[in-house]
Amino acid sequence: MSHLPSKALSPRVRRAAQMRATGHQWADICKTVDARDDTVRKWAEDYPAVWRAAFAGAWNMILEEALAEAVSVLRFHLRGDQEPKTKMDAARKLIDCAGPHLAPKDEAPAPADRLTTYLEGLSDGQLNDLVAQRVEQIHGRIADRVADAGSAA
Repeated sequence: MSHLPSKALSPRVRRAAQMRATGHQWADICKTVDARDDTVRKWAEDYPAVWRAAFAGAWNMILEEALAEAVSVLRFHLRGDQEPKTKMDAARKLIDCAGPHLAPKDEAPAPADRLTTYLEGLSDGQLNDLVAQRVEQIHGRIADRVADAGSAA
């Protein structure tokens, strides 16, 4: 079972994974999270569930942004003063791109679809790591509340 970073370290590990997913150099990441190069590079191995989740989230955001930019360019070519062939090519590409993502008019996509797709893509080990991480986070919150309640009494 993988280890989880401490409450104080967890945001730094997530930030490092996000920066790495978006193409930042290790030196820049180390400066941002205020840690040594060998330490930061080892976080992916030491905290794989946290690293993979943060990396995947950032990577998915990059892909969504790239898709939005591509759609914008295609729409420009579709609406502009281009040759008819260019407009037809742009229209075909937009349809090909959007087709699988269009929901039937009477059925809105469920909010949990993205989560379901992500979870189904995980291996059993990755899913176990993710669940263990979440359970540990919940236990930590419960312990914090119990401690706060005890000190308030």
